[in-house]
Amino acid sequence: MIWINHAAPGTYVRPHRHPHTFELLLPLRGRFVVLNFDDRGTVTHRAILGETCTVLEMAAGTWHAVLSLDTGGIIFEVKHGGYQPVAADDYAHWAPAEGEPGTTELMAWYAQAQVGDSTFAV
Repeated sequence: MIWINHAAPGTYVRPHRHPHTFELLLPLRGRFVVLNFDDRGTVTHRAILGETCTVLEMAAGTWHAVLSLDTGGIIFEVKHGGYQPVAADDYAHWAPAEGEPGTTELMAWYAQAQVGDSTFAV
C-alpha cells in the first residue's frame, strides 16, 4: 500500500504497530519525529525524518509514533498489502486514544523524548 499523509504540528498519532507488515517512511515536505518503542513504552529509536534521516524502514510489529514538526508536512508511507485499519490491540495501552486527555502532553513528550526514556505517564 502506498499512502501519502499531510500532517500539521499538533496532529496526534497514538503509538501503534502493524504486525502484518513493514512500514517505510519518506518525508516529502517538512520534518517529522519518529519514535520506536518497546512493549512497555520505552523509546528504542528516535529519528528526525527530513533532517538527520531521509528514509526510515521499520520491521513488522514495531511500536511507533510520528510527530510533524513543520506546517505543511507531507509524509510518504509504504506498507505490504492493501489498507488494513489498526486493530484495537495494536494501539499502545500506555498512551491515550485520540480525543482523550493527555494527547497534547504526549506530543510535547514526543518532541523531546530520547532513546531510553520511559513511558510517558498521562
